[in-house]
Parts: sequence; structure tokens; C-alpha cells
Amino acid sequence: MFSLLLLSVLAAAVHGQANSTSSSAAGTPSSSGGPMALASGLSPGCQAAAGSLLTSDFGACANIMGLVSVIGAPAPSSPPHRKRLSPPCPSLHTWISAVCAAAPCSPDTLRTANQTVASGCTADIQKGSAIATALQTIVSNYSGAKDLLCTQYAANSTFCIPSVLANVQAATGQNITVSEVTALLTGSATPAGQAFAAVSPVSPLPLISRLRRG
Repeated sequence: MFSLLLLSVLAAAVHGQANSTSSSAAGTPSSSGGPMALASGLSPGCQAAAGSLLTSDFGACANIMGLVSVIGAPAPSSPPHRKRLSPPCPSLHTWISAVCAAAPCSPDTLRTANQTVASGCTADIQKGSAIATALQTIVSNYSGAKDLLCTQYAANSTFCIPSVLANVQAATGQNITVSEVTALLTGSATPAGQAFAAVSPVSPLPLISRLRRG
């Protein structure tokens, strides 16, 4: 789940950089929350570095634009006369499937991406920016993050992250969206997050024993 947060911050930084020029030209500040609020703490140079990844080979093989679409996807609506739980983060499942099916980023692509982040975010990292450090971490540990995202249940070969979210949604009775996930991971209070906190903890050992790497 932490890898999802890091990728969300990376996508938010890319999205924020793309919108910063138009927002400034319009003379209106952009409102943000979740990962967008985290990305706003990056320096302009670091946001520019993240933005340049979008059009790079790394942006293609990591499908960053697809993740931007996931973060920006509206929450599914329910009929007003009754509460109905929608499938949690359906666009997230689609994105994970696409990333896991795609060819991995090449060593040269990862080397260039690391150099891009280092050139734009070194000052942020030296100042102790957790978000800039997270960006560096997700790029430099791309292979491990992809393995984690692509982890599946051995019994039915379904991806673990969407399945875990579906289980949380069923236990809490609250619709789970990507915004809810990132808010939960960043410590923000949301109805779903409060309901999640009320769910009795269980031992992770049975779950771990059923996992395999996809």
C-alpha cells in the first residue's frame, strides 16, 4: 500500500506540474487534496523533474498518465433511495492490470529517470522533504514496487491490493476510492478511514501464506 501512495504522489506531482502554468495564467490558485496536497510541498524544480517523467520512456513503461487518470477519476455514485457499495477503485484495478502486463522499464530508462529526479529534487531531499525522498525511492526501487503492486493471491490469481480494498469496503460499509486510500495512508480523517480504524485487526500471517509474486 505504501508503494501505491508513492506512485500517487509521483502522479500528483506530474499532474500538479502540468496544471501549474495554466493555473498561474488564470490567476486562480488550484485547490488540491490527498496526494495533490503532498505534491504542492515540492519545489518548482522538483515538480518540473516529476513532470518531465511523464513524457519520458519511464512515464510510458510505468504508465504514469494512467495513474493520473486513476487519481482524477470521480467516485462512483449510488442511487439516492438506497446505499449501494460500488466496486472499490475500478480504475485502479485496470491500471494495475496494465502495468503488470506491460514490459518492465529497461535499465537505461531507469538510469535516466533516476538522473532526472536527482537533478531536480536533490535540494528538496537534502532539506529533508519526505515527498521528494519518496519520489526518489519509487523511481530507484521501481522493480520492487512493481512486484508489490503485482502480487496476487495464489488461489485465484487476483491482485491483492484491489482485493484488500474490497474486503475493507465490505467490512466498513463505506465506498473506498483512491482519494480515500491516499487520505488514509497520509493520516487524513475521512468517513471510510474512521470506519477502517474500527475494523478489528487480524494476523497477516494467513494472508502472507496465500500470496505469490505475479
